[in-house]
Amino acid sequence: MLSAAWWAPSQNLFAGDWPQWRGPSLNGSSQDTDLPTTLSISGNLRWSVPLPGEGASTPVIVGNHVFLTSTDSSKNALIALCIDAANGEILWEKNRPTSSTYSIPYSCIAAPSAVADQNQALFAFGTGLLLACDHAGDILWERDLEREYGPLSLEHYYSASPLLYKNRIYLAVLRNDKISFFQKELGYNRTENLASFILCLDWRNGENIWRQVRKSEADGVENRESYATPIVMESDSGALVFSIGANYLTGHDWETGAEKLRMNYKLNDAVHRRRVVPTPVLTDQWIIAVKPRYGALFALDRDSLGELPYSSIQWEHAQYTPDTPSPLYYRDGIYILNDQKGILTRLNTETGAAAWSGKVGNNLFHASPTGGDGKIYCINLRGEVTVLEAGPAFKILSKTKLGGQPCMSSIAIANQCLYIRTSDTLYCFCDVSEK
Repeated sequence: MLSAAWWAPSQNLFAGDWPQWRGPSLNGSSQDTDLPTTLSISGNLRWSVPLPGEGASTPVIVGNHVFLTSTDSSKNALIALCIDAANGEILWEKNRPTSSTYSIPYSCIAAPSAVADQNQALFAFGTGLLLACDHAGDILWERDLEREYGPLSLEHYYSASPLLYKNRIYLAVLRNDKISFFQKELGYNRTENLASFILCLDWRNGENIWRQVRKSEADGVENRESYATPIVMESDSGALVFSIGANYLTGHDWETGAEKLRMNYKLNDAVHRRRVVPTPVLTDQWIIAVKPRYGALFALDRDSLGELPYSSIQWEHAQYTPDTPSPLYYRDGIYILNDQKGILTRLNTETGAAAWSGKVGNNLFHASPTGGDGKIYCINLRGEVTVLEAGPAFKILSKTKLGGQPCMSSIAIANQCLYIRTSDTLYCFCDVSEK
């Protein structure tokens, strides 16, 4: 079985890339070294570039190109950007008109992150628009999931990012079976049941390879919704694509979509708004996932298959868990960030026991923690970046306020630099100014 500490999807990449939302190993970490410990606009800022509008997507970096989604309220447009990673120059942009301008706190229609390899990038938006371009900006293919499969009925816009694995794209569409509140405000009137599904597309042409309906008896406001991005795990028995939400963690055969694992994590449907936001993460031993709304983080054995009873859970951790940020697995530690209290906790990977907890900062955290070069990087909604030591004790190394709130995008690492998106600017910081 491949180790989650170094495993990366089989795709054409350069060393040091950040090709997907949670990075090259899908766990929030990078193997890059010589990363900044402190951030300084006058010191180690390599470049910054203003963005056309709001967005919550994380920068994706392959080679010398940064791919990013945004909005432009002045044009009522969705924007796909390609930026030079060396100097911040916007190399090209593509825009598509949108009528989805309904305002939702701490969310937007440019929340899903792009994915990319050496040849092309795929931009995804909360409207269901998928736009594939090569690195020169030529459009390769385009899809509109709402037009094809009905409204992406989630209360806070569709926000799951695509997963790229072996020239296939995987999308988890876990939605309400009826239209959401804000879609009613936009004039949608569809009333028939809407199926949730996992969709697999050909990376090269965007055509369907398979579509697997994902069944659930979950009921209540938001309880069918998930904002979590699928992840993939390779093993001797074949790769599985995992999805969480609507009361279940499921694992699907990467080639056919057939469901090979299903576990009910037991929620009370009488309690509403139990949508899932954090994306699962893999360790060498476990599949790690988080129950909704500050619920317990739990671990399943990586070899798990079949219809699993709740007793299959190997351990749980219930203190200072997140509602929104995804767990980070880095240097044999699991890190979780509590949104409201701003407390970061390192868990023992074997047992789930807390090794330490500490206050990272005030204000809400929606971005997920990022690990690299023995450090952990966190950013809160107000644009304050906290750098911590990824070690046996809680230790803050620096704090820097960039501003530009709300900051909802996780920090990306590539080319020995940090790529940090605020509400209005993309920054690139490096440890050495000559980089």
